[in-house]
Amino acid sequence: MAHEKELFTEVTELRNQAETARQSQNVDSISKSEGALTMAVNGLLARAEAYPDLKASENFKQLMGRVSIIEDSITDRREFYNESATILNTRKQQFPDMIVANTFGFTIKTLYEVAPAEKEGVNLKNLFDKN
Repeated sequence: MAHEKELFTEVTELRNQAETARQSQNVDSISKSEGALTMAVNGLLARAEAYPDLKASENFKQLMGRVSIIEDSITDRREFYNESATILNTRKQQFPDMIVANTFGFTIKTLYEVAPAEKEGVNLKNLFDKN
């Protein structure tokens, strides 16, 4: 139970950090904090697999469905942001758009990058060995 409590505490802290990063509108900060939050939530869900009663619970099934929808939504929004930033960055460097961009102080936007650790699967063995 202590490990589960630590996981819940970690997820809560990372969620607060992600919200603070979103308010700062710093893409690098958002990327890092949301990546860490995703990894923590994946770890929490993988840990929940060890409890068959919880897995069979209707509330847990709804939670899993909701998490899946949210992850898909985040992925779509990341792709939309990167596509929009790429178009803006390209147009800022093309004539005659560069004249307007320089006049109004448009800057090159940083693309959202997914951390390599976030692309990897969750290591279930490490999660279950902590008992």
